[in-house]
Amino acid sequence: PVGETTVTYTATDVAGNVETCSFTVTVIDDTKPVITDCPSDIEISSDSDQCTGAATWVEPSADDNCGVTSFTSTHNSGDVFPIGETIVTYTAIDAAGNEETCEFRVLVTDDTKPVITGCPSDIAISSDADKCTGVATWNTPDATDNCELVSFVSTHNSGDDFPVGETTVTYTATDAAGNEETCSFVVSVTDDTDPILYLMPEDIVQANDADDCSAIVTWDAPEASDNCKVISIESSIESGSEFPVGETRVTVTATDSTGNTSEASFTVTVEDKQLPEFVNPPEDMTVTTDAGTCSAIVEWTLPEATDNCGVSSLTSDYNSGDEYPLGNTT
Repeated sequence: PVGETTVTYTATDVAGNVETCSFTVTVIDDTKPVITDCPSDIEISSDSDQCTGAATWVEPSADDNCGVTSFTSTHNSGDVFPIGETIVTYTAIDAAGNEETCEFRVLVTDDTKPVITGCPSDIAISSDADKCTGVATWNTPDATDNCELVSFVSTHNSGDDFPVGETTVTYTATDAAGNEETCSFVVSVTDDTDPILYLMPEDIVQANDADDCSAIVTWDAPEASDNCKVISIESSIESGSEFPVGETRVTVTATDSTGNTSEASFTVTVEDKQLPEFVNPPEDMTVTTDAGTCSAIVEWTLPEATDNCGVSSLTSDYNSGDEYPLGNTT
C-alpha cells in the first residue's frame, strides 16, 4: 500500500538459532487528483438594479487513485459576482497532499444605462423687453445608476440666458462602465416686442409748387430701435415724392428680425396758393347809346381762364349782348 511496509526474512537452524533480515518498501503516491467537467469562462450582464450578477454553472467532479480528501471552491454556483472579472478556483487534494486545481473566469458586464428622472418638458418663454434673449428656469432632473454614476452634465443650466429661437438642452448621465443616457428638451424664446419708431416727422403743410397742382415734399427719415434687430423701415410714400393738393397720410412701418412691426403716421397737406389767370380779358369799353334809347347793347369776346389745378367755374355778373344803361358799369 501507499506508505512504508517492512519486509522481514527469518532464518532458523536445527539448533533453533534465528536470524532476521529486514528492509522497507515505501510506496509514494505522486498522482494528482483528476478534476473533470471544469466549467468554461462565463460572461453575464449585471442585474438591472444591481451592480452585481448571479452566475450559475454545473459543478465539476474530482477523482483520485487513492481517494480525494478535500474538494473545495473559492465560489459556489449561484453566488453573486461584482462587475468585472473574478477567478473561480476548484482545488482537489488527496491523502498524500497531491493537489490539482481547476480555474475559470466569471466576467460580469454592466450593460445597464443610467436612469434620468424628472426631465423637464419643452419650455416656451418671451424674450425680455430690452433684450433679444430670455431667462429660462426649470427643476434640475436626477440621475441614478445600478453601479456608480461618474458624471451628470448639461449643455445649459437653469437660469441661463437663451437667444430668440429654439435651443435644445441636453442632460447626459454616464456611469463607470461608460453607459450613457441623455435627456433633452427644447427652450423656445419668442420675441414679442415691437420695434419703437422715433424722430417721426410732424404733420407737414406746404404750398403747391408753381404752376403745379402738387408739391415735392421732403422730410428727415425716421429711425427705429428694437430689443433684437430692426431689418426695415418702410414708408407708404417716400420723402421727395410728389404730393397732390389736399391731405395725404403717410404711414411708416418698422419691422424687426422676428417679424414684429410698429406703425406711425403723419399728414402731408398741400395747399393750392396759386390764383387762376385770365386769358384775353376784355379791355374797358366806351360805347354810345343806341338810337332812340338811353342805353346800348354791348358785346365782347368772352375771356378764358387757366389754373394750375383747373378752373371749376367761370361766371360773370354781366353777359356779352346785355343792354347797359348810360354811364359806367363794372
